[in-house]
Amino acid sequence: MAMQKHCEIQPSTMAAVLGLADDIVERICNETEGVVCGKL
Repeated sequence: MAMQKHCEIQPSTMAAVLGLADDIVERICNETEGVVCGKL
């Protein structure tokens, strides 16, 4: 419910990344514009 409420305030996207090495995911996140939050 909290995530839905936030998405109504700030349109956003969620994604899961499977099968890539942590360093590759971290590099892609660092090169992505906007706010990127994640947990490796």
